[in-house]
Amino acid sequence: MQLSMKIKSILFLMAFMPLLSKAQNEGRFGIYSGVSFTTLMNADDNAYGDYLPTYKPTTGLSAAYHFTLFKKLPLGLSFQAENARAGQNYRGYYVDSTSYYAYTRLNYYRLGLAFHVGTNPRRQVALSFSSGVNFGFLASYQDRYELIRYNNDRYILDIKNNNVTIYDKVEKSGSLRAPYYNNMDMLSFTTLGLDFYCLQNWYLDFMAASIMASNLLKPIMTTPSIWTPILLK
Repeated sequence: MQLSMKIKSILFLMAFMPLLSKAQNEGRFGIYSGVSFTTLMNADDNAYGDYLPTYKPTTGLSAAYHFTLFKKLPLGLSFQAENARAGQNYRGYYVDSTSYYAYTRLNYYRLGLAFHVGTNPRRQVALSFSSGVNFGFLASYQDRYELIRYNNDRYILDIKNNNVTIYDKVEKSGSLRAPYYNNMDMLSFTTLGLDFYCLQNWYLDFMAASIMASNLLKPIMTTPSIWTPILLK
């Protein structure tokens, strides 16, 4: 059995940025923050239990340059640097009436580039559409699995940044022999937003983004992730 995992997210953002303009061109630099509904797509997970709704924050900086092509078509380019969280919560039940709760937490630093098109960005309200890619560098992660037995007795497997702890009747610790997640990934994204001219040379943007990973988050394995080789101390 092969195990693979990809990120799929819907992200809602709010940005606040000043305007630096000259003739038909303008530059914008601002901060943004939002929350995403994330899903880690793993075909094997459907056999283990149910996905739970999972929401994670994103914050970042954006620098954009907008210009008008042929004096009619507003276009733009932007660069983003952000801290983005992703993850997935799970809950499942077994035929022997025991159950489990599990979650994955991923923390990335990302750099991205986007192309923009829309209505005139200097209007009181402007519609914008963008598409681009960003590259993520994994800063930290955690995978936790809790088997809930009778009388609330629990077996816990906790993996944090290649460090492993197993809680059963006694506690054991160790480390993974190989990385559990890839250190880098690449995402493609599209956004649809509204830009509001709210103060002198200041804009407030509301955006919804659809994000999809372009590569696997985990190396291809031939065994379920719970049996990844562990070196216990």
